[in-house]
Amino acid sequence: MTRFEYINENFERIKKDIANRITSAYIIKHFAIYGRYQIYRKQGYNKTTAALYAGDDYKVTDIAVFKIINQMETEI
Repeated sequence: MTRFEYINENFERIKKDIANRITSAYIIKHFAIYGRYQIYRKQGYNKTTAALYAGDDYKVTDIAVFKIINQMETEI
């Protein structure tokens, strides 16, 4: 199970953890950026172009998007 899948399945619990300040709110932003990246991939864009478009949508640098992608695709 990847980190993205875990967050997707436990979204309500993670929101409670954020409200209780157990975990960082950046998780939701990273989840959204990776979700947008996946949308662009499904539209037929290659990995680099999809990452660039997702970064432009969220005003994040390209390097940050690639780090988020690697983070979300790691097995937990």
